[in-house]
Amino acid sequence: MPLSFKTKISILIIVIIAPALSMGINEIFKLFPNTFIDTSPIFFEEDRYARFYYDNGTYGIQQPQELVIINDLVNSSYTNITLTINGKFIGQYWTHPNGTVYQFGKCQNNYSIWGLNTALFKYRGLSIVGGEGIVFSIIDPIGFLGPEGRNYTAVLTKSVMYFPDGIKYKGLLGAHASFEVEIFNNVSRIGTGVYDGTSGMLFSWSGGVEGQKLFLYETDFIISQNRLFSISIKLSSAIVLIVITYIFIRKKWKNKFLSKLYLPQRERIITMAYLILGNIGLLIEVIDIWYYCLFGYIGCMLFHLFYILSLGITIYLLKKSPISLAAAGTEFAFIYFMTLYVGHWYYGLVISTGVFMSYIWVLFSKSWRRISKNESKLRI
Repeated sequence: MPLSFKTKISILIIVIIAPALSMGINEIFKLFPNTFIDTSPIFFEEDRYARFYYDNGTYGIQQPQELVIINDLVNSSYTNITLTINGKFIGQYWTHPNGTVYQFGKCQNNYSIWGLNTALFKYRGLSIVGGEGIVFSIIDPIGFLGPEGRNYTAVLTKSVMYFPDGIKYKGLLGAHASFEVEIFNNVSRIGTGVYDGTSGMLFSWSGGVEGQKLFLYETDFIISQNRLFSISIKLSSAIVLIVITYIFIRKKWKNKFLSKLYLPQRERIITMAYLILGNIGLLIEVIDIWYYCLFGYIGCMLFHLFYILSLGITIYLLKKSPISLAAAGTEFAFIYFMTLYVGHWYYGLVISTGVFMSYIWVLFSKSWRRISKNESKLRI
């Protein structure tokens, strides 16, 4: 007996409930910060480090240099910041744990280039509400941009999605909702920077008197704690929903309404397979955007290949059309060949819809040819 259209719709709804539930719970907990998640963590609040690849624009230097920032939290009022380049000390200054820089023994609401205040605006989805045009007062305490101690103005120009690409990262999980600023002295613009929208931590920088460029590649600061909490809810919800669904479709209920949920063994197996495949497919789509740095290029591509093979087996057993794999296969091939073309990991998985599109195609398509009773026990 084939699965009814109503059953297929129910399967799709159950699959979508888990990520929707995790997003809802995550938003609720944001109303109560410092419970499971912190809505505005600050890099300078604890002993932390951050490593950047650094290019100071000097002709003849072929190998990228490493700029390191090290925090030493002294007490609730002082954090000592030390900066080195390739292990060589280049400067030291003091901040309040909230990120404001001490000048002449006092904090005057000036931030450094390394971290800005995100409490001045809020994100709605991936857009900043009223954020464009916000002005930050910053100071260069070690002379990284120009003369030591000079004040600058940073203007928030737009919200962006920051995609770390082409290198192995540590401490960055994937894409980040971020914002871009332009930094000005008294005369002109001297550079641009991209900062994390939650913590205000610097991701990348271009500019300064020598045309410096740098980008973050390693930190022990938990930038992505919101998504770590969210993914745990998503996985837990998916498992619970699959178990509950199995219980309801397996038992012959006496209740008139619940009795309609019962499915015979063959349809029950197919339903559970679709539920598991749907949740895995959505998980891969989530990894493609928000967790790809954690698994790297090989890991992400193996996830896709595993899923394509799983769908292929499902298509074979249920006698579906192989064309159902077109979306997932095209996405996989696109990333693979673009990576070969550009010479490093081309992260086009921002299009990340191919896997789930193929899943929906397989779920709702009919058998592509008639099946004899002796040919297969599975039929949909």
